[in-house]
Amino acid sequence: LDDRLDIGGEVAYSVLTADLDAPGPAGSNIPSWLGSVADANISSSADVAFSLDGKYAFRESGTLISSSFRRVGAGYSSPGAPYLRKDNMRFEGKVEQMFLQRQMSVAAFYKRDEDNLQNSKPYGTTVNAFGAQVALNYRNAPYFRFSYAPLAQLSRIMIASLNIETDV
Repeated sequence: LDDRLDIGGEVAYSVLTADLDAPGPAGSNIPSWLGSVADANISSSADVAFSLDGKYAFRESGTLISSSFRRVGAGYSSPGAPYLRKDNMRFEGKVEQMFLQRQMSVAAFYKRDEDNLQNSKPYGTTVNAFGAQVALNYRNAPYFRFSYAPLAQLSRIMIASLNIETDV
């Protein structure tokens, strides 16, 4: 496709045991064959994280369309990324149009974040954001970016005695 299409992704499966001396066997979220290989016990957690990205460039018109999807499971843990938010997913889509030999661009995008996908917490949040962006990148001059991205956030508390839902 003459380098117009770019597709990428990543999949990671994690089994993390917090206490090696905890009693076994592993919980039900770990496959039995993997639990025996990883010495899993009741303090072990396992889940998957993955992402998928795609871009397509219409070179004749200077248009770029891109999208991405990311999901991190509730039980996913990685010592290499200790502050990674768990139990969430994000979708992003963007259309960008270039002008003046790629020195100016106009873009529109949509993002959606959602957490508590597996109802592992008593609360959850969903964020939707639509936006527009203008960029000026004139050669031998400072660049200028203007972005407008209002968002709508919905927070939920899912406790029977506290049925609360807030919109921001």
